[in-house]
Amino acid sequence: MTPHNHAKARRWAAMVAATALFMLAGARGDEMPAYPPVTRGWEAAQALVARMSQVYDVQPPRLLKDQSSAYRAGTIFIRDQVLDGNTMEATLAHEFAHYLSGHSGFQPANEIEADSKVVEILQRARGYSHGEAFRVQFRRLRNIYRVNLFMEGHLPPCQELRIFLTGYPEFRDFVRETANERERSCLPSGW
Repeated sequence: MTPHNHAKARRWAAMVAATALFMLAGARGDEMPAYPPVTRGWEAAQALVARMSQVYDVQPPRLLKDQSSAYRAGTIFIRDQVLDGNTMEATLAHEFAHYLSGHSGFQPANEIEADSKVVEILQRARGYSHGEAFRVQFRRLRNIYRVNLFMEGHLPPCQELRIFLTGYPEFRDFVRETANERERSCLPSGW
């Protein structure tokens, strides 16, 4: 076997193995996803923004610390408390989604679109499974709901949570099992 054919055979075997693993993971389902280890801090935030920009092949947005987390005109602002909390990755992915979509101004439709993109961004940029990425974003939205945080341009937190969950019916059992009594009022109809 020539070196070229040998390399080609190894690539083929690797593709077959990766496909088998992907199919096996899909067959087991992702109903009860685990929380991935939390990354925190300014350096982790900078690294995640750089990675998201690389994966989506865009110029990185500026990243600055501020009193609130938001996206405006090519800059992602993030609060110190978010940097040290367990929702930093989902918050950055949400603001990066605004950047990717070219959103300007604070409008509910933009927020819903950004929320729906977070899971994909975390899968692609962090390598999370579908379930892990869902769970990280779900935790972010739950935290906003729990403190009943009304933010400019957003719908009421319960409504945003309900809209997000509507796009992920495969996690209904997980959400129902982990939701507290108050959060159950935010579940989509039929859940």
